[in-house]
Amino acid sequence: MKRVYYVMAILLLGLLVWGCAAQRQAAPMGMVQTLKRIQGEEYPDANAVVVFDSIRVDLQRSGKYTQREHKLVKILTEQGKENYSEATFGYFVSYDTVMVTMARVIGRGGTMIDIPSDQIKDIPFPAFGKFFLPNVREKIIIFPNLVLGSSIEFISKEIMRNPPMEENFDVSLLFEGMDPLSCKVFELVTPKEMEVKHLVKNGKLNFSRQELGDKVLYRWEAKDVPRIISEPGMPPLWDVATKLLITTVPSWENWSRWYYQMASPTFEADQAIKDKVTELTSGLQTEEEKIRALYYFVSQKIRYVGTSMSGKEAGYKPFPAPKTFKQQFGVCRDKAALLVSMLKVLGVDAYIVLTNPAWRVDREIPVDQFNHAIVAIKNSEGKFWWLDPTFENTREFLSPFEQNKAVLVCDQQGEDLDFTPIIPPTDGMAHIKATSNLKSDGSLESQVIIEPNGSYDVVFRSWLKRIPPMQREMMFQGLFQSVSPGAMVKNIEISDLSDLYTPVKIEIDYTVADYWMKAGDYYLFSAPTAVGTFDFLSYAFLRGANLPQREYPLNIRTTFGSCMEEEINLPQGFTLKALPPNMQKDYPHFSFQASYQTQGKKVIFTRRVLYHRPEITLDEYGDLRDMLQGVERSTKGKIILVSNQNL
Repeated sequence: MKRVYYVMAILLLGLLVWGCAAQRQAAPMGMVQTLKRIQGEEYPDANAVVVFDSIRVDLQRSGKYTQREHKLVKILTEQGKENYSEATFGYFVSYDTVMVTMARVIGRGGTMIDIPSDQIKDIPFPAFGKFFLPNVREKIIIFPNLVLGSSIEFISKEIMRNPPMEENFDVSLLFEGMDPLSCKVFELVTPKEMEVKHLVKNGKLNFSRQELGDKVLYRWEAKDVPRIISEPGMPPLWDVATKLLITTVPSWENWSRWYYQMASPTFEADQAIKDKVTELTSGLQTEEEKIRALYYFVSQKIRYVGTSMSGKEAGYKPFPAPKTFKQQFGVCRDKAALLVSMLKVLGVDAYIVLTNPAWRVDREIPVDQFNHAIVAIKNSEGKFWWLDPTFENTREFLSPFEQNKAVLVCDQQGEDLDFTPIIPPTDGMAHIKATSNLKSDGSLESQVIIEPNGSYDVVFRSWLKRIPPMQREMMFQGLFQSVSPGAMVKNIEISDLSDLYTPVKIEIDYTVADYWMKAGDYYLFSAPTAVGTFDFLSYAFLRGANLPQREYPLNIRTTFGSCMEEEINLPQGFTLKALPPNMQKDYPHFSFQASYQTQGKKVIFTRRVLYHRPEITLDEYGDLRDMLQGVERSTKGKIILVSNQNL
């Protein structure tokens, strides 16, 4: 009996603790009615509805500020429960701090349950594996026991006590997202004498400006904003959603000078770095050879520790180059600073660069939209060329996926925003050559040599390095089944994937027992490379091109091209009867051609595809579809033979 009382006492104590930590109370009637009106039937494709999201920033002349956010979201689906089971806020302890002043779950019936303090975490921000970014933390609210129809609500407060750029402020915010938005408000209160620049992109917002004595209140508002419906291959959300950009920074040149002053002390090399530069460049003749040796060292030997945070949340200042060199790892800015340090030891005019390889930086207004750091070298003509030491698997100094991206060189004079060049697709082509022998019994023996360049080289190298050799064989065996169900891979040879001085080269020997198809007196078959199997990366780059229509441009991220050449030796005792028609489609930013020629007892097939821009606009999309339909038709063309006995 005592045991029963003991268990009951423990249960009662647990209920009392929960009652104190997660107090239940009724939500205000107006809120309950608002939440009840939001039903899944009205939002059939939504996982949740952002009922309101209100942010207010009170800014001081020094750049210090206090920000308060109040957000309420109603959950409609299981995916919505997963998406909003946590709310996170990153901060950098040297600059700011974040507090959660209220967090609760509102049940379907209107009961409010406060989140207990032990469900609001403050932890170091994980960067990669066991690594944590020093002084970077995140506040996490865990919302337990969410059900469909419940809501989450929180109020957070950020205190910026040490602004990264004194006497200045900037911010960028989205007013559209993957969930519908009933109401979003952003308010900025500034001293009257502060000059505020602001810009709305990809849409419109309601705006007002009100003078309040020696202060000015700026207010932007959006109501009843539908969700953005994701498309395969669409540009990043920041490139298509309505967004607000605000800054008090006068120009890009100010940003450039400011970051140079912060980062330049970290470039100082110690003796260990100097000795390593000597070791790596000893015996090399040209400056480019020496630069490449240093670049490959930092890109491959200094481990990149990635993070989803950027800007003030992750901190701006790199670690001193000697520290990064000693610990052998760092985030992008640390690796960039180390490479700058090593290049300066070599006597190269090198600079750290701010960039964003993911989405577009709007040139019109100097707002920090950067999330990455790379390196620039100024040549004898005063022009810059670019190096990204975070990419481990590219032979080039800059990844092909970073073309046409904003770059800000940081130096003492201050530079304007610039953009990386667009690479001609002929500089990044995959060359696929095949020699095929068709036998009189209909069997086929073939060797294919794939020599990728540019984006193809990066993807092939990265992809194959992650796959164990045995799985590579299985993968290629499955791939060749699309050439013919009876295809058998006999041998695969792949060049050293870790050798960045040499392009990737893949040689594959395969056979097919019954390759042709007999139709009466005729024998029909396709050129093996014509079926598109060996250019399968094109389909990855062009994901989303199968949609009849698009709401957003098609983001292929890189220029690229492929050239396939196949020599097919025809069997003795047969005569060529017909070839598929040649085909050509030429548009301003992409093109395709396929041709067949004969040389004695050989058929020479050539196919060439070029994409000259990293993005296909909506106006171009119809032409792209037309071209790809031509590409598809070309894969079905048949070479026709007839036996000499039937002539």
